Amino acid sequence: MCNGTLFVFLLTLFLPKFLLAECPEHKIEMNDEERLFNALKCKFKDEYRPVKDYTTPVLVKLRFDIKYVHFDTTKDTLSVHSWVVYNWKDEFLSWNASDYSGIKEMQVKSYDIWSPRMMLMNPDVTYYHYDKIYTICILKYDGIVTCVPRIVYKATCQSQLTNWPYDEQTCTIYFGSWMNKEEHVNLTFYENDPIKLDEFENAPGIQECEEGTHAYAVTNGYLKPERTCDNPEPQMNKSQIYYDFSSCYCDFPTVRDTNTNKCVTLDNCTKNLNI
Repeated sequence: MCNGTLFVFLLTLFLPKFLLAECPEHKIEMNDEERLFNALKCKFKDEYRPVKDYTTPVLVKLRFDIKYVHFDTTKDTLSVHSWVVYNWKDEFLSWNASDYSGIKEMQVKSYDIWSPRMMLMNPDVTYYHYDKIYTICILKYDGIVTCVPRIVYKATCQSQLTNWPYDEQTCTIYFGSWMNKEEHVNLTFYENDPIKLDEFENAPGIQECEEGTHAYAVTNGYLKPERTCDNPEPQMNKSQIYYDFSSCYCDFPTVRDTNTNKCVTLDNCTKNLNI
């Protein structure tokens, strides 16, 4: 009984000290970066488009930095591993750099602010694709946000093996937004280098061969090939894969068959870039 009474007494005695452990706001010394973050924190809106005029669309620029591609003929799937650059302007998250010792950019979490939702429209149903970005983004003083998440896209692609081993596979990946039309969120590509293949082409087992004015990449399959740029004839017992990349964005909510819910044409794409 005494021990129980002593316990209650000590808890009552020290509890107020724990509650008073936080420093009063007027005694907290903050650096300029923390002051800036606190000033912007109340403006974070993750569910509403970052425009002051509702009729203004959010222009989102995209770039795909391809790292790895794999085509599975047995499962009819195409896997694309890529860093995807998202760039847009948040009209609420800007500041005067001179008020914060010249700070012109800071890091923010993508899920704390508004970020575009882009879905793969012809996905492999066995693989779950997130439509929301989860990464750390760079926010500049003029409200420009840049996020570069690493994303794996797994799309369905019907194999055409009639001419094997000289077959060519053409796969189309459709992107769009389920919730936003083009007049609300306008997804488009960077004018320069919308698809970057630098690291993909320089990866182990990759060679670039020149055929006239067209450059194409040769990548190994599961077996080590004897094929080289000097000896381009394919070997029957080896596996080579050629990749030619193009990009196109469809305004999916308006370019679709309402019965099948699929894109019916690429003629209405806002961009169609052959790389």
